[in-house]
Amino acid sequence: MSMLPVVIVDDEIDSINATVNFIRNRWANRDIATYLDLDEAGEALIERKEPFILLLDHDFKGRSDDFKGEMLARVLRRRHPWGLILPICYLSGRFDDKEWRDLTEENAHLAPTSYVRKGTRNIADLVEHLEMLFLAAQASWQEQQMLAVVDADDDPWSEAALDSEGSSS
Repeated sequence: MSMLPVVIVDDEIDSINATVNFIRNRWANRDIATYLDLDEAGEALIERKEPFILLLDHDFKGRSDDFKGEMLARVLRRRHPWGLILPICYLSGRFDDKEWRDLTEENAHLAPTSYVRKGTRNIADLVEHLEMLFLAAQASWQEQQMLAVVDADDDPWSEAALDSEGSSS
């Protein structure tokens, strides 16, 4: 099985380079794409059809429109084919636990999956964890799709259906 590619979107090149190095120390050949510009990243990522792990900065300095990383996460959640289960991690040097709770409280289904402080050395562990979460969600989603094609005449609560479900575990 191939690994999910990692996409890093940050307006600070030093932060991008550090994050790339943490990931490369674990997986020398992992596919990594980087973007310094939030708009360029948004356009490219919406067009991608395959899933990826997104490591996304919160603040993008110098923007006149006050567009934040959170807004890109929301767009991807709504418009990317894997949007609702896409692993998105906020990277921020200024974000704290209260801001994270505030961000996720109202629209948790559109918010990033997690957040960590910039410069976190265990970023490779986080990438691995996000990939495992995505693959589990993807498998569940695919199983649900298979169940959706069951004939309408089939009774999912029949003893035979329940027995076959229990025997596959």
